[in-house]
Amino acid sequence: MNIGVWIGSAVNPQMGGGYSYIAKLIHEIDNHSFPSDICIKFLSRYDGWRLNNEVIVLSLLPACVRRWMLKLDCCGLLSRVEWKLQRIIGIKKLLKKKDIKLIYYLTQGECLFPDFPFVATNWDIGHCSTYAFPELVYNNNFYFRNKFYTEVLPKALLVLCESETGKQELLDYTTVGKHKIRIVPMFAGNVSTLKISESTSYLTLCNLGIEKEKYFFYPAQFWAHKNHYNLLQAFHSFRQIHEGYKLVLCGSDKGNLSYVKDCCEKLNLVEDVIFLGFVSEEVLYTLYKYCVSFIMASHFGPTNMPPIEAMEIGCPVICSDLGGHREIMGDSAIYFDSFSPDSILQAMEEIISRRDYYLGKVQNQRSVTKFNVLHAINALEQCLLEAVEIRSNWN
Repeated sequence: MNIGVWIGSAVNPQMGGGYSYIAKLIHEIDNHSFPSDICIKFLSRYDGWRLNNEVIVLSLLPACVRRWMLKLDCCGLLSRVEWKLQRIIGIKKLLKKKDIKLIYYLTQGECLFPDFPFVATNWDIGHCSTYAFPELVYNNNFYFRNKFYTEVLPKALLVLCESETGKQELLDYTTVGKHKIRIVPMFAGNVSTLKISESTSYLTLCNLGIEKEKYFFYPAQFWAHKNHYNLLQAFHSFRQIHEGYKLVLCGSDKGNLSYVKDCCEKLNLVEDVIFLGFVSEEVLYTLYKYCVSFIMASHFGPTNMPPIEAMEIGCPVICSDLGGHREIMGDSAIYFDSFSPDSILQAMEEIISRRDYYLGKVQNQRSVTKFNVLHAINALEQCLLEAVEIRSNWN
């Protein structure tokens, strides 16, 4: 059966962790030997992909016309109008012509046609499971999220979650049946497989003005829910006791960066907190590898990819006490209450006093965890085989 894997518009480095995950997942699907029951066909709005499997461009216009429109239409208005018209007029016919029987959406919240058989992805249901952060409720975000979970997701043949905690959240907050929820564990991005020499990393640290094992590292885009605020409060207290440490932050601005910088100024941390913005995977690897500890301060997940990357690269982890984080890290991490600066401070204190102990725990956890790409691709194969069985019941 031909399964269309929808690449969509999510493969953009500025997405941060979402990009790393999707890019690697596409690569793994493209290079995996699926059983004969499954024939992978990638679906995209744009040409230019270089993959082993066929890439079907979902457009009724010639490639030269699409490229001209992209250059002409800097605001994307023409592209959106063209895409909407094509969906109405003929993309279903194109899918039928290519004998696509089922679509697998790699990204949460995407669905071209709710009445066309599909397998959906769920990363989080944060608009229900946590508080009303701006990114969840402003600009009709709550409305669109809620509409997807109430009107679209229940129509999926299967819904793929990244953890048991994510599965339970769906059961708690939606009407998606337990019988159709499956687990495909999250895994690290390509950064964890890089090989960077110690001398190269040393130069990177020197250029950034930081010392090996004298900084805490938090890679997260500047959303409100990423909790830079409470982390800064904790680090301010930490610096009253321990001199010479830095807090290194990287990630794109999603509207909260200026507020976070204002907090730094008010806490007199301008010299102690380093804002790097978007960084390359090579720099990211070095920052993981040589920090005194990685920090994951996010208020919600239920899973997040950076703790897995930190574990695979081999650095101690302190993180917010979320069910998904505990599934990933077991007893190898130090957990804190994300809304309590004192709790974060205690975790920072413990990690510097028992760093070697937790480094050993991380290495042990890495050898037994199911949150790796091998487990994920094997689980995905079983899910797609099950979806094929369901879809085979009609033409």
